[in-house]
Amino acid sequence: MAKPARRKDGGYVLITVLVLALAASMVTFVAIKESRLQERMSGNQQKMINAHQAAEKGVYDTLALINTHVAEGDNIADIQGSLNRTTGDYIISQASYSQPRQTFLSKGSYQDATAYIKANLAVQSGVYPFDAGVISCEWMEIQGSGHIDSYDPQNGKYDKDTNKNENAKVEAIDPGDRLVKLDGASPIRGDVMVNGNVEVQGSAEITGTISTTQNLNMSGGGTKIGGANVGGNLTMTSSSTITGHASVTGDVTANPNTTVGSLSYGGTLTNKNNQNQLTPTAGEIVNQATPAPVIPSKPCDPLDITTAFAGYGALPSQGRIKGYHWQHTSYNFTPSSGEVYADDNAQNSTTISNVSPTEVSVFGETENAYVLDSLWLEGSTLNISGGDVTFIIKGDLNTNGGGAAINIAPGSSVKFLVQGKVQFQSNGLLNPSDAGAGTNDGKAPLSIYSSYSGSEGVRADGAFNGGYAAIYAPLTDAKIEGSGTLSGAIRAKTLTVRGAGGMHYDESLGQIKQGEAAGTVTLTSMQDYYP
Repeated sequence: MAKPARRKDGGYVLITVLVLALAASMVTFVAIKESRLQERMSGNQQKMINAHQAAEKGVYDTLALINTHVAEGDNIADIQGSLNRTTGDYIISQASYSQPRQTFLSKGSYQDATAYIKANLAVQSGVYPFDAGVISCEWMEIQGSGHIDSYDPQNGKYDKDTNKNENAKVEAIDPGDRLVKLDGASPIRGDVMVNGNVEVQGSAEITGTISTTQNLNMSGGGTKIGGANVGGNLTMTSSSTITGHASVTGDVTANPNTTVGSLSYGGTLTNKNNQNQLTPTAGEIVNQATPAPVIPSKPCDPLDITTAFAGYGALPSQGRIKGYHWQHTSYNFTPSSGEVYADDNAQNSTTISNVSPTEVSVFGETENAYVLDSLWLEGSTLNISGGDVTFIIKGDLNTNGGGAAINIAPGSSVKFLVQGKVQFQSNGLLNPSDAGAGTNDGKAPLSIYSSYSGSEGVRADGAFNGGYAAIYAPLTDAKIEGSGTLSGAIRAKTLTVRGAGGMHYDESLGQIKQGEAAGTVTLTSMQDYYP
């Protein structure tokens, strides 16, 4: 019997099987390696999340600790001494306090991952109506070259070269659906906090951090901000710059030539030009769950000014002041006596009536005040000396006309409680001798409290420069226009700054308490921190 023929391809089958087996093994090995890499990346991300949660725990535990101290009536020194500490979950360090703001750093750790959160709190045991340089209850709009910055009165009056700081603190409490617009070459030298949407346009610059609960849109060319905490989405158009860290809960859209120091975002990063990717200049870009900034609501009118002024309408008036620019009349007031012309309706009146103040309640405290129907200087001068002087004005306060001025002697102050409109017009001057509240026994040299609830209740325009006013007008709109600038602070329902007008925040006003309220501790913001 013949032997069967040997197949010539038997070896090839074996080799093919071995090659396929080797290829399958390599694919399996690569898949296992990729799976292990993904597992490690997922593990690292989970570690970072756990570390971040530990840091957040440190923030909220510290908030509870401060609340306990305040409830027990402890002073700020006792509170400060208890904050810096180490626990099994977190480390609290760098605690510092500047009335009314408390800041500290919380470091959370989990295995080999570390996360840092910087927290900012407001600690108050009363009402501080000027705890920021500019407070808008609703929306604000800053256009042109109007600028907002700050100064320390201990170093003298504001000076753009020798006494200019970056602690302006701008807040919009509840803009609703209205945009907060920062437009043109209008620098804000300090932080901005908004419970709403913000648009930064043109070449606007914010040296501090913008914290917003909704969206931030950097539109136009050349916008520049120091940092951002965004509860919604961030859009950066061409040539926009964030020099520090940006923390974004939602999506990020980056156009060509945009730069960011570092970035963490929870949504999707979209580069409009794939050839020009957004790259960090001082850190890294991380896609991870990013908490929204916490900006708790605060009252627009903490002094409840309508109630505080309720009894003023029934007070008997001591007359009105209406000077005439061709007379250049001077009106002199001290805490105990004042001069009012007998009939300011008569153009040639020269008869002076001496008046005395009336005892009234001002935000829960008893003060002596002069009660006038209106105060319209129109080229005349109001001189304040001898101490603290208070006016209740049932109508308008106006410095219209050439050469109108309010002069305040050293160690004195004037407070206007106004039920009508406030207008600083033309070249009217507000001239305090003291640089600010910090050099005037804790009193603003010139303060204005308005209960007016109509439109445009506060206007400052014209060419007045170097004046001082701390303005509280939570029920009406305020406008600073033209080339006029003011030192002090402003709180209004809405705020518009146009032209070359601006505001220089007297930093010592943040320590001025007006009226009483229970002690409160409020977490104003917290953001990721990269040491």
